[in-house]
Amino acid sequence: MVVDVQVDPKKGRICSECKHYRAGRVGRPVVQKFHSALEYFNSSSGVIVTTGNFTDEAYSYARSLRGKFNVEIELWDYDRLKGEALKAGIVVTRSSELKWYTFNPGRGPVNERIAKLLHQIESYPLLLPKILETELPDLTLSPFILYHYVVDKEFKTSTGRPIYHAHGSGYALATALNGQITFNQLPEYFRYAEIVPLEKAIPEADPSMLSAIGISTPNMIEKAGSLLKEIVASNYSRRVSYTDSAGRRVYEKFCVVKPKHVSIISAIRLAYHTWKVEFHIKKTSKTYWVEATVKKGADPLITASNMPSNNPHELFLCNACGEILPKKELKRCKTCNATICRKDTLTIPNYIGSTHHCDICYQQLTGASLTPYIPEEKRNSEAAAKALALSLIPGIGDLYLGKKKHGAAILAAGIALLAAGALKLTPLIAIPAWIISIISTLREKRRIQAEKENNIKMEKLLKTSLLRKLPASHYHPEYIKKMTKKLTKHPTKQKWK
Repeated sequence: MVVDVQVDPKKGRICSECKHYRAGRVGRPVVQKFHSALEYFNSSSGVIVTTGNFTDEAYSYARSLRGKFNVEIELWDYDRLKGEALKAGIVVTRSSELKWYTFNPGRGPVNERIAKLLHQIESYPLLLPKILETELPDLTLSPFILYHYVVDKEFKTSTGRPIYHAHGSGYALATALNGQITFNQLPEYFRYAEIVPLEKAIPEADPSMLSAIGISTPNMIEKAGSLLKEIVASNYSRRVSYTDSAGRRVYEKFCVVKPKHVSIISAIRLAYHTWKVEFHIKKTSKTYWVEATVKKGADPLITASNMPSNNPHELFLCNACGEILPKKELKRCKTCNATICRKDTLTIPNYIGSTHHCDICYQQLTGASLTPYIPEEKRNSEAAAKALALSLIPGIGDLYLGKKKHGAAILAAGIALLAAGALKLTPLIAIPAWIISIISTLREKRRIQAEKENNIKMEKLLKTSLLRKLPASHYHPEYIKKMTKKLTKHPTKQKWK
């Protein structure tokens, strides 16, 4: 003979029996059996608690016991149970009555808030708010159970000295896929206090679609709670070292926290919301999408995207091709500071190093050619290699490439230095002339190669560059002012066809 709960206060033993009836009602036979249990445990009072209701016969039999045998059996149906629990500060409800909750997304159109976050992607001189076109967002609700748990277990030596206190609390999100339960930590982005009823936060959401999905069913909630207790208990179990009271001997003990030491404070059905927004770059075929979750009083949190990174601060927009790329691919135009990707950068080699430019500035700086002074038939790698070999004689390499004045000057300087060296019986004085000759010819060789590559790029950029397609209203005002002034002072003499 057993009962679910026994309490032994000074006034006498009280027994309790719990009956979970989803549909049916508790009848007289249950009360009769409970009466027999009271006699077995030498008790004259008890409570039968049910999540359903009692039959009239059950109430009648309980009243008869009070009159005939002075046995007090209270019958608590579901409504009585909820009322008594509420007095103790405990909310009791059926799983079917549980509301769906979510994090308050706040006010304001979600697509505009996400677009505002995307505007943090670096772009110059084009203004992202002007060239970014966002679609209406698609809402996805994912069902979770949000558990709030507490663990509290103190371990002591045989003499009662504490050696380890497993104490803590936390939140865990549980979900189920094909019956497999998985847990995740509540993202730091959210706070438990920010949870509100789903119908208030997102009126257009349909909670009926969530109620039929795996984790939200009563048996899965109970199963996930038991599994969570096991996981938390395992995480808090520790092997500890301690000494005896005299501090002479060191002992080790594995302190095992058991699931019964973990308490589930609450289990809330949580609809985790994500919003998918597609956006386009004007005058291109580039389409991107982001999935983000939003909350009141904070920027959206991007959780997935087809961009190279979910962090806008790590990205830039190429103002030539319109692609969003990681900043490791960024090259800034030396002239106007435009954000350009490596593959669309136009290079101008110098004596030492090179400068990088956008297609607009490159055209303004060079006209139609990097090497207009070199005959067209010599603008190839073979002629450049020959010129480099000839540059061992100061100035000859430049003369071969058509730089007559420059080459003649170097040649004259070389001859003069050689003559001076001959008078002093040392030819080393002519070394600077050789160095200048080689560096000068080497620069022309690099320019010939760069021009070949730049011509291929320019042929494409003349048709595709955003800097050529968009009106002035899409540019940063400072850029318009700067470029207008520059074009007025230094008009391009040669135009690309």
